[in-house]
Amino acid sequence: MSEALRASAVRRDGQDWATLVYLAVLEKGAALETLKSLKVRRMRYPEPRFGTQDEELSSIIADLSAGHAPARIDVTPDELFEP
Repeated sequence: MSEALRASAVRRDGQDWATLVYLAVLEKGAALETLKSLKVRRMRYPEPRFGTQDEELSSIIADLSAGHAPARIDVTPDELFEP
């Protein structure tokens, strides 16, 4: 599954936000280099939604770099959608 997520993320230049999040949750630190490279690739596509996603992706990368699970998304589904 992780190989399929990674291949999809790379093929789409990191444009599919859910794929990046699932990859980070599934692979944790092993996804770090892929996420860093895709953060740069996403800059090719001027999408307004990428602004907030870029901040969140930076947070995910920082958490993984510190050896932690992504704090914002490593929660139960009920907590994930609370403001």
